Amino acid sequence: MSEQYLSLYGSLPSSTDGVKTTIATTDEWGASNAWNVNLNNGNANYNNKANTNYVRAVAAYQDDVYNTPLSFFYAAQSCDKNKRSSNDCIEFSLDYYDNIVRLWRDCITMRYEPSPSDVFIVPYPVKREVFGANYRDRVVHHWLAERIEPLLERRFERQGNVSKNCRKGFGCLSAVNSLSAKIFNISKGYTKDTVIIRLDIKGFFMSIDKDILWWMYEDLILTEYHAPDRDLVLYLLKKTIYDAPQLHYIRRSPPAYWHGLPRDKSLMYNDPRTGIAIGKLISQESANFYMSVLVDFILYDLKVEALEMFMDDFVILDTKGFTHASETVAKIRDFCRDILHITLHPKKIYIQPYQKGVLYVGAMIKPGRIYISNRTLGAAFRRVHFYNTKLQEGEGEQYAEAFVATVNSYLGLMVHYNTYNKRKRLIKLIDRGWYKYIMVEGHYTKIILRKQFKSHNKIKKQIRHGKYKQFFMPELDDMGADSAAAQQGLAVIYPDGAPRPRHIRHHRNVPPSGLPSAPDSCRH
Repeated sequence: MSEQYLSLYGSLPSSTDGVKTTIATTDEWGASNAWNVNLNNGNANYNNKANTNYVRAVAAYQDDVYNTPLSFFYAAQSCDKNKRSSNDCIEFSLDYYDNIVRLWRDCITMRYEPSPSDVFIVPYPVKREVFGANYRDRVVHHWLAERIEPLLERRFERQGNVSKNCRKGFGCLSAVNSLSAKIFNISKGYTKDTVIIRLDIKGFFMSIDKDILWWMYEDLILTEYHAPDRDLVLYLLKKTIYDAPQLHYIRRSPPAYWHGLPRDKSLMYNDPRTGIAIGKLISQESANFYMSVLVDFILYDLKVEALEMFMDDFVILDTKGFTHASETVAKIRDFCRDILHITLHPKKIYIQPYQKGVLYVGAMIKPGRIYISNRTLGAAFRRVHFYNTKLQEGEGEQYAEAFVATVNSYLGLMVHYNTYNKRKRLIKLIDRGWYKYIMVEGHYTKIILRKQFKSHNKIKKQIRHGKYKQFFMPELDDMGADSAAAQQGLAVIYPDGAPRPRHIRHHRNVPPSGLPSAPDSCRH
C-alpha cells in the first residue's frame, strides 16, 4: 500500500484521536503467564499453569457471543423482516433453532464458509447481474452490519454526510434536495457563475480491489472498535469480503440473459480478488466505505466548494471556471486509477453551468425547480399501459390492488417535485374502466381502491355468505369437500375421504341456565 494512500486514509480525525488499540502479543499469552486454549480445535497448553503471574479474567475477553448464540438470533430476526416468504428462509426455519446454533458454533470456532449464492439478471432499468446470498449468510451479514454500521456512520458524519446511499434517514430524495440547496447556496441565490461537474465510476462494484477494502476495514476496526468480539468481526468480515460468489453459485436466470451484459457489469470474468457482488448487504456498506476515501481526497486535498455523492455517482460544484473544473477532473481520474484502482467513466463526464441543470438520481435539478427524469416518467407510463391491457382482458379485479400500489409509488415520488402537469398526464392515461375500482384523491397525488375491492373486505363478504371454508379449511377441497353435506357444513371429512354426518346440537333443548333438559320420559 502506498504512503500516499496511507496518509490519505488518516486525513480525517479519528474518534480515538489516532490512537490505535494494541493487539495482544505472544508474550502476553505465553506459557509463563497462564495456560493457552486454542478455540479452533480445543487443544490446551497447561505448561506452568501454577505460576503466580497476573492474567486477565476470562470474562474480559469472552463476550456473550462466545457463550450464547443470542446475538445471532437477533441478527436472524432482523434478517427475517422481508425474507420470510423466500425458499431459503422457509427451509432454514424448518429447523430454525438448531440451524442458528450450528451457524453460531461454526463462526466462533472459525469454521464458517459462505454458501453458494443465487445469481440472476435484472433487465430493467439497466441490465445488472445480482447475487442473492443464501439465508444462512444473510444472518452473518446482518450480524456484521450491526457492528460496523456505527463505525461507518461516524466516518460519514465527519465528512459532512455527503454520501447518502443505503443509509438510514437518507436516500434519493434527500440527495436531490441536498444538491439543490447546495447549488442555491454556492451560486449565491443563482447570481454567481457556478460550474457543475458530474462524474461516475465505470463498473464500480466489479472493479473494487478487495485487498484495499480489507486493509481499510482492518484499520478501521482495530482503531475504533473495542468490543470483546472484535476478533470474530474481523474473521467473518474477511471471509465475506474475499468470498468469490462467481466460483460457486446457483443460476436462477437462463444463460441467454447474460448475452449483451457488458464484461465490466459481471463478476463472471473477474479475478477472485477483484470486485464485490451487487445484492448483498455488506457489499452496499463496503461500496460506501470504499468511496469515502475519494471523498477525503476531494474535500480535504482538492478543497472543492461542495460535493454530493450517491454511491459512485457524484457531483462537484466549482466557482473558479471551466479550466479549473477540467483540472479537477484530471486529478480525480489519476487518484482513482493510481490509489483506488477504479476508472472514471470517460463517457459520463458532465461539465456545464448551473443554468443547464443536472440529472441526478432520477431527478432533473434546475434553478428554482426540480423535475422527475424522463426515464422514470417513461417507466410509469409503461406500467399504466400494462395494467390497462390486463383490464381489457377482463382481469381488472384480480390486478386492482397491484395497480393501485404501482401507480401510487410513482405518484408518491413525483409529488415531491414540480410535476403537477406530469401527474395529471399520468392519471389521464388510466383506462376509464379502472374507475369502477379506483378513485383519484386530491391534486393527482394518489389513487384509492374502492372499499369493496380490497382483499380483506372481499374475504369478509365471502365469510358472511357462508363461503368460509376456502379461506380457513382449504384441505376440504382434497378430501371430498364437494359433497353437498360438506358444503353446508353438515359433515366432517375424515382422512379416508368419506364424509360422515356431524352431530348437530339443537339449542332449543338447552334451557337458559345451560343445564341439559330432562328426558321426555321424565316430563310428566
